Formats: sequence, C-alpha cells, structure tokens
Amino acid sequence: MKKIKIAQIGITHEHAEGKILSLEKLSDVYEIAGVVNDLDFSTTPRYINEVLECFRKHRFLTMDEVLNDPSIQAVTVEVPNNELVSVALKFAQKGIAMHMDKPAGIDPVRFKQLLDICKERQVPFQMGFMFRGNPAFKFCLKAIREKWIGEVISIEA
Repeated sequence: MKKIKIAQIGITHEHAEGKILSLEKLSDVYEIAGVVNDLDFSTTPRYINEVLECFRKHRFLTMDEVLNDPSIQAVTVEVPNNELVSVALKFAQKGIAMHMDKPAGIDPVRFKQLLDICKERQVPFQMGFMFRGNPAFKFCLKAIREKWIGEVISIEA
C-alpha cells in the first residue's frame, strides 16, 4: 500500500503532541511531510508556547509550502481553538483531506461553511473529539459499569 503523505498544521493545540505521535506510530500508513509551526503566525493565547521535542525531528514547513505541494494528500489541523476553522478552510478550498481537532471553532456559520465546502468538493473531513475526560461521559460509563441501566448491547454516536 502506498503511504499517505500528510503534514501537521500547528503544534500548539492541546492534542498536537498526541496527534504527531499517533502519526509516527502509523508509519506504515503515513509519510509525515513535515510540521507547520503556528507559533510563527498565531496571535491567540495558546496551550504551548515552545517547540516540543516531538516536533523537532520533523521538517518545518510554511503554510504556503503545504498548500502548494501537490504531493501532500492530507493534513491534521492542530492550531488554537478559535483558529481551527479559518485554517481548515484553506485546506478545504484546496481539496486537501483533513483531520481537524475539536472544537468546531467559535462561529457555527463558518464551521457550516467548512463542512459545505468539504461536502461539495468531496474533501474527506474528520473531526477529533476525545470523550474520556468529559464529566457527562464519565457518568455514563459509571452507569453502564455499575449496571444502573441494565445491560448495554449497542451504542450509536
């Protein structure tokens, strides 16, 4: 199987480190083209304010390099929350498949615009959401484990 050439856009989102480490573990599936350091352009207060060790072994690219490299097939978008949609829109408009971390930005109209572009252009879009720390999810797990609601045989989400 030919590997998917992918780039990570951003190093400052709370899940950026985990995302690059996951891509590295899937080296039989992904070829990591490089990483865009959003410390160079982001003006948003952020979780991380330095380049972590896990990113230093990768080639640093500019946003324009990724947008204009026809060999890059996909990106992960890992910038601060309120910049996620505006960055993702650039890749959707170029037809580049993406994984965007949560949340869906701060403007539901812009998020819908992103989804509409992806649908119209058939751009694969995946949004990450980690339930494990959510208090409501933890409550549901407890209810299931302690059999408060009987035996659960199926879950749809």
